[in-house]
Amino acid sequence: MQFLRSARSRPSLLLLVWLLCARLASAQILDEVEVAREGPVNAVVTIRFGVPVHFLRSAGNTRKDLVQVFFTLAGSEGDGGKTFEEFRKPPASDLVPRFSVTYPLITGASTRRLDIQFETPVKAQVRPGRDNRSIQIVLPALTPAPVVAPKAVVKAEPRQAAPVPGELPPSKPAPPSAIVTQAPEEPSAPAPSAAPDTEQKAAGLLTQARTALEGNDNLRAIDFLNELLNLPPTTASREAQELIGVARERQGDAGKARAEYDLFLKLYPAGVDTNRVKQRLAALAGTGPAVSATQELVKPAAAKLKAPTKLVWGSLSQYYYGGKSDTQSQITTFTPATNATTIDTLSLTASDQSSLVTNVDLNGRYTANDWDDRVVVRDTQTTSFIKSQPNRNRLVALYAEAKNLNTQFMGRVGRQSATSGGVLGRFDGAQVGYGIGQRTRLNAVAGRPVDLSADAKPTFYGVSVDADNIADRWSGTFYAIQQRLEGLTDRSGVGAEVRYFDSQRTMFTLVDYDLSFKAINVGMLQGTWQLPSGTALNLLGDYRRSPSLQLSNALLTGTNLTLRELLDTFGTSDVRTQAQQITPISKVMYLGVTQPITPKWLLGADVRVSSLTGTPEIGLLPAAPSTGNVYTYSLQLIGNSLLKQNDVLVLNGSHLTGELNKASSIGLTDRVPFGEKWVFEPSLKYYRQKDNQDVKLTRTTPGFKLSYRLASRVYLEAEATWEKSQTTSATVDDETTRRFYFVGYRWDF
Repeated sequence: MQFLRSARSRPSLLLLVWLLCARLASAQILDEVEVAREGPVNAVVTIRFGVPVHFLRSAGNTRKDLVQVFFTLAGSEGDGGKTFEEFRKPPASDLVPRFSVTYPLITGASTRRLDIQFETPVKAQVRPGRDNRSIQIVLPALTPAPVVAPKAVVKAEPRQAAPVPGELPPSKPAPPSAIVTQAPEEPSAPAPSAAPDTEQKAAGLLTQARTALEGNDNLRAIDFLNELLNLPPTTASREAQELIGVARERQGDAGKARAEYDLFLKLYPAGVDTNRVKQRLAALAGTGPAVSATQELVKPAAAKLKAPTKLVWGSLSQYYYGGKSDTQSQITTFTPATNATTIDTLSLTASDQSSLVTNVDLNGRYTANDWDDRVVVRDTQTTSFIKSQPNRNRLVALYAEAKNLNTQFMGRVGRQSATSGGVLGRFDGAQVGYGIGQRTRLNAVAGRPVDLSADAKPTFYGVSVDADNIADRWSGTFYAIQQRLEGLTDRSGVGAEVRYFDSQRTMFTLVDYDLSFKAINVGMLQGTWQLPSGTALNLLGDYRRSPSLQLSNALLTGTNLTLRELLDTFGTSDVRTQAQQITPISKVMYLGVTQPITPKWLLGADVRVSSLTGTPEIGLLPAAPSTGNVYTYSLQLIGNSLLKQNDVLVLNGSHLTGELNKASSIGLTDRVPFGEKWVFEPSLKYYRQKDNQDVKLTRTTPGFKLSYRLASRVYLEAEATWEKSQTTSATVDDETTRRFYFVGYRWDF
C-alpha cells in the first residue's frame, strides 16, 4: 500500500480541489418543467432537477406573479461553482398562465433559490415533489375539469362500505339505505345537488378516480371512490357507486364487486347504467356473457383517434460576464536576530472573468393517439476573452423520448439526467421502461457518465422495479447497478427508494449499498409535514460518501497509472482500501420550521449539524483534517407586497460554529416591480469569519439586478455586485475589492 505514497511532488491546493470536484463541475441543476391537472380545479407545476435537492420553504402563498422557492443541494452533488444562471420556459398551457423558471446565480451561500415568474398574479402552494429531485407548485387551473353530468338524485346518510355476502355485519347498525327520489330510465336532466363545495370536492374525486382507472391503478381509484361515497349525496354519487364495483372487479375481488353492484341496484333500480350493472352481475355469477369492466366507462372515446399535435418551444440567451479584482497586501516580517520588523506592500489588479455565455434550450413534442414523443436539446457555449481560460462547450442534454400511454412504455436515448435507479448524474445512454400489471413497472438503463474527469470513462448498466401503491400512498423503487472501467468492476450497487406522499405529508428514503466495498454509499431520509395551523416542519438526515464510493476514486491520488495497472501491480484489496480511505463521509442532520406570522410575513428557522470525515495523505493528495461537527443556526424572514404589489423582501441571518472556524452572516434581497416592464432587485450581504489559527475575514457585498421586458417574449437583464473583503492575521493584512457584472438578453419562443 505504499505505492501511492512514493509520489515525487505535491499538488497545489487548487489542483487538489480540481481533482476532488472534477466529477461535479458545472453540474446541471434544472432539468424538466412539466404542467398537469390535479383534480377538477387545480394544476400542478413539477420542476425536476438534475441533482438531489432538499426543499426548505417558499415565499408565502399570497397572490402574486412571482413565486420564490428556497432549497439546498443535497449531498455532494453541487453546482460546481456555477458562474451563470439557468432558465427553463415550458410551452403555453391552458391550465396555468405563461411562466418561466430561473435558477439565479447565488455565491457564498448554501441556500439556493428558484424564481418562478408568472405573467399574471397567482395564488400558489409549494411542496416537495414525489422524489428527491423535484419540487411542485399547486395553483388554480385556468380551465377547471368538466363536471360529470348528474344521473340521479339520492338522499342518503354517509356511506359505509357495501357488505360482502357471507361476512359478518358491522358492530354498529348501518345508516338507513338511500332513498331514490328520481331514477328515470334515461337519466340525463340536471337535478338538485349538494352544497357547492361538496359538489366540487365530489367532482374532483370522481376525476381522480377515473384517472387512476385509466392508469390501471385500481387501489387508488377505490380510495378516491370511497372518499366520494362517504360525502353527502352529490350528482357524482351514482356514477361513483358503479365505478367502485368496476374497480373491485378489475382488482379481482369478485365478492366485494358483487356487493357494490347489489348496493347500486338497491339505490338506482332503473336506468341504462342499471341494465349495465345487471349484466355485470350476471357475468360474475357465470349466468351471462362477459362484460368489459373498463372500455365503456373508463375510456368511452377510445375508439376515436386523437388528432396529432406538434409543438416546438424553448429559449435562446446570451450574457456577457465580467469580473475584475484589486488586491492590496501587507506582509509583516519580524527578524529575531536583528529585532527588525519589515512591512512589504503588494498591489495586484486582474481581470478574473470575461466571457460570453450562450444558452440554447430547444424542445419538440409530437403526440398522436396513445403516443407522446419528445426531442430535447440544451447546450451552453462559453467564449472566454482571457487567454488563460479556454473556450468551452457543454452539451447539457440531447435525447429523444417516446412514451405509450396505453402500455406504459417509455424509451429514451441520448444525453440525459438520471432520476432514479442508482444512476449518478448525467450520462450518455438509453433507458427503457414497461408497465407490468397494475402497480409495477420494470426499467433498464445503460450508458456512460459524462460528469467525470476526462481520464475516467466507465460504463454502467442496471435494472430497477417501480412499485406504486405498495400501501396507501406508499410507493418505492428497487434497483441493482453495475459500473465497469477498463473491464473491471468499478461500482456494484443495490438500493431502494421508499416514498410517501399526500397533501400534508411527504417522506422520501434512499439506501444505496455497494456490494464490492461492503459499505453503505448513501443513506437518506427527508420529510415534510404541513400542519393545519399553517406551520410547516422539515426534516433531513443524510449520510453519504462524497464523492460516490467507486474503485476509480484511487485515480484521484494523482498517479499516472491506469486502474488496471494499479490492480495488477498492487492488488485489488490495497487499491480498494485506498479508494475508500480518500472518499470522505458526509453527515447532515437538519430540522426546520416555517411559520406564517401575518398574511404578509413568513418566518423560517433552521438548525443543521454537519460533518465531513478527514482523509490521510496518499500519493499527491495531502492529508485533510476532519471538520468535526459544524452547527449552523439560521433565520429567514420573508415579506410579500410590503411597499408595492408583488414585491418580495427576504432577510437572512445565520451563525456557524465548528472546530475549524466560526462565522456569521446577514443578507437582504428585495424585488420591486415598476410598472409592467421593469423589475429592480437590490441586495446586501455581510459575512464575518474567524478560524482556529486566528485568521479573520470580513466581506461586504452590495449589488443589484435590473430586468426589462423589451417585448412579450424578449427580456433584457443586467446585474452588478461590489465585493470588499479583508483578511487579517498576525503577519498578513489583505484587502480585496472585486467587481462582478453581467448583461444580456433572453428570447423565449
